[in-house]
Amino acid sequence: MITSTERSMAGYILDDDTLFIAGDTIRIVQDSLNGNTMYAYPNVRMYKEDFQGVCDSLYYSDADSIIRLFGMPLLWSDSTQFSGDTIQMQLEANTLREMYFYSNAMIVNEDDSLIYNQIKGRQITGYFQDGDLYKVSVRGNGESIYFGKDEQDRYLGVNQAVCSDIDLYIRENQFRRISFRELPEATFSPMQQIDPASFRLDGFRWAMDLRPTGRDDLFRETISDDQAGEEETPSMDRSSQKDG
Repeated sequence: MITSTERSMAGYILDDDTLFIAGDTIRIVQDSLNGNTMYAYPNVRMYKEDFQGVCDSLYYSDADSIIRLFGMPLLWSDSTQFSGDTIQMQLEANTLREMYFYSNAMIVNEDDSLIYNQIKGRQITGYFQDGDLYKVSVRGNGESIYFGKDEQDRYLGVNQAVCSDIDLYIRENQFRRISFRELPEATFSPMQQIDPASFRLDGFRWAMDLRPTGRDDLFRETISDDQAGEEETPSMDRSSQKDG
């Protein structure tokens, strides 16, 4: 077992790049049969050129290739922010394949100044191809705010919807199409009649000030003790199980 109690950094190959992970404590448990297990806690910050994140504690095991984030986790990719009470990142051959967001899950995409497309629900799954997010599925308590555009990329208005299950399709890091798996409760408001800044889902939080901007930015503090989740160090029993 290797433990560092100074502010430390580890690196993992992800999508042909390096994901750097820093924490006040990093502990690596070596296993010749099942591979390595890494714990990082607290004040965890992550940086990759096209992907960044913060949380209170992190657990990764070679055995199932899942990175688990606990304690107010936030992730960013381009102009999109991801959040949930717990986040899991499923890797396959060092490539990100799926992300799971559990409880209070929300995805926010900054489309323009003060204009944010938003989707939330009980559980969200994000699907990746060649390192890019292309689809998001919401299962349970789905809500969305989506600003529609015409073929000339001009805003038409905003659609607010409530639907248990929602699918969202993404292209070039922008929300492109939204699909409801059952009839939604929806309203559409023309752009000229609204203030875009007033459209926010409950729990909306745009936290770009916390986003790591480079490797050198991994060593500043992100989450204070009173903000951190109840579990600063995830237990081996809980962390070794993938939630259903």
